[in-house]
Amino acid sequence: MLTPEQIAHFETFGFLFMRQVFSSEEIEKITLEAEILWEENRRSEAVSKNGISMDAFVERSPLLTELVDDDRIFHSVEQLLGSDFVWVGSEGNVTKNADHRWHSDRKCWRKEDEEDITYRRIKIMLYLDPVTKDTGCLRIIPGSHRMPFHQELGAQEKDAQSQPFGALGEDLPCHPLESEPGDVVLFNHCLFHSIYGGWDGRRIIALKFAAMPTTERQLNALNHTKSKFYTSGAVFRPHQNFLKCKRPRIRGMVENLDALGAKL
Repeated sequence: MLTPEQIAHFETFGFLFMRQVFSSEEIEKITLEAEILWEENRRSEAVSKNGISMDAFVERSPLLTELVDDDRIFHSVEQLLGSDFVWVGSEGNVTKNADHRWHSDRKCWRKEDEEDITYRRIKIMLYLDPVTKDTGCLRIIPGSHRMPFHQELGAQEKDAQSQPFGALGEDLPCHPLESEPGDVVLFNHCLFHSIYGGWDGRRIIALKFAAMPTTERQLNALNHTKSKFYTSGAVFRPHQNFLKCKRPRIRGMVENLDALGAKL
């Protein structure tokens, strides 16, 4: 369970960094299971120049599915999104010397996007290898999930080559979330983040959640994506393993998605 101070931290800065949520024994099991999925991908598909990027990742494994409704994950998300939050999907990535310049997963650069930025979506990252500022850890800009700061930082994402703030992306002021396996990084989708110095073989699992949409604009925001993983509407078509899952918390996250999608 999150403390009031942790909730206030998330509200103000847009992220939480929780150390050693999972034990070394748990991480070993998680890593071994993830490697089975990645190895299947290596055998069946050509690995791109950017490494392996798999969607619906934890949905493919009963063991990894347990991450989603684990008390340590589930209750944290519930406290931040409300009891009726929805599942957005998962990723399993193995990178190749990856840099990822400053960006936000949800772009709300205009004043009229105010509702989009207040509609809360959360991403949880589990790094299965040690990462530092210069070896591919997540760098974030605290507070950048809020207007007008979010809007002002949009210049860096639109045209980083112009150096709108007079510095290279890797030199912008930031907070590096240097982590060890077992740590959990939780952040608002609108928060600006980046990666520099990523190395060949860096392994990450990501879990994504959203508050239940209550307006037409929020529903459209949940539907719209430019992600390499999802086409528009994909969030309303969750993996069959989750639709058929008998775990009540998992079912609760996905059972209303089809009805929501029908409203579009």
